Amino acid sequence: MNQQSPMLRLWELGAAQHGSLIRAILSAVAGVLCGMAPYFAAAQIILGLLSGRQEFSFYLTWCAVALAGFLLRASLYSLALSISHKATFSILKSIRE
Repeated sequence: MNQQSPMLRLWELGAAQHGSLIRAILSAVAGVLCGMAPYFAAAQIILGLLSGRQEFSFYLTWCAVALAGFLLRASLYSLALSISHKATFSILKSIRE
């Protein structure tokens, strides 16, 4: 007797939400990538301090990059969470029906 995997069965039941789930995954991945920006900015600031750079604009630019990366990460993560929850509850509704 060939038994179907429960995960495969859920995937089939959620066929209408595949696009939403994929969008949620892509949004989460983009959020993770944006979340790396503050670390790169911090590295550049440290390198600037070690090399003796004194231009305020240099540090201000890298602080802005860090803030932008943080805000984008938070926004994209929230978007991914929202999309995935809506898709999940839609799938649960179709399972109950």
